[in-house]
Amino acid sequence: MINHFTHQSTRRAARWWKTEPRCCFSAVLPTATIRLSYWLVALVLCSLPVKAYHYDLAELEQLDQHEQWIELTTHLADIPPTERDARWTLLAQHAGQGYAMTVTALYSREQVTQEVLALLQNHPFLLDEMSFMDAMLEIITPFYRPCFAERRQGCVRRYAELLATVDVDSELSYREGERAYQYLAPSEAIPFFSQAVDERGYCRDPKISTAVLETLAQGHSDYHAQALWIATQACNGIPLHGVEQHLKQSVAVQEALCRPYLDALMISGVTGKVCELAIAR
Repeated sequence: MINHFTHQSTRRAARWWKTEPRCCFSAVLPTATIRLSYWLVALVLCSLPVKAYHYDLAELEQLDQHEQWIELTTHLADIPPTERDARWTLLAQHAGQGYAMTVTALYSREQVTQEVLALLQNHPFLLDEMSFMDAMLEIITPFYRPCFAERRQGCVRRYAELLATVDVDSELSYREGERAYQYLAPSEAIPFFSQAVDERGYCRDPKISTAVLETLAQGHSDYHAQALWIATQACNGIPLHGVEQHLKQSVAVQEALCRPYLDALMISGVTGKVCELAIAR
């Protein structure tokens, strides 16, 4: 796209070719060559790099006052990290709130996730700005809550994708996982619980164990890999509640957990024998 400066420069070049005496050129150069030279000048002018405009703090505050939330959000990074003081932090908080209010007013729940993820992909520095993210999630989170009670699986999954991207705290992840567990199915809680187990205390929670084991029992379902990661890595060394019964009854759970549980000495006795036989098959 040609900016205003380049466009004006091109027009001035064109006027010069039209108005200046050209007898000296026409005496030695054919008309076609003169036209070619003009277009070369125009091409150079059009190719000049356009420096992106950067806002200063006062201009960002003007955007804040005029509630230009999207523009404010995308220009927060114009202020270098070393200059981000309390005024900038307040602007980031306002931008998070304002951006969230804007997208939730304009778009459906199906579209909001796409908008937010696109924003964070284009401006990844926002992921590290807690003042922005906390303010945004304060509005986004209740916006998605009806998806659980309405048992809208697709909506809940998109919400889970959003929370996984923004890396929310374990308490919020667990709470939302409980809702998915209650209203949809234990397996639908897995993407939420997989963030909660960042704090290993949640590994002993019976709901998380049930969600993991039921997901593994389904074989290679949508959340199989996440459930296996919870059982064998995030909660490594902490046996899942009820795992022995599942290991005795489910071939799919045996295939997933027998070897890592035996290697980690997490099972023994009858269950250990069951797993040894399952591995030998």
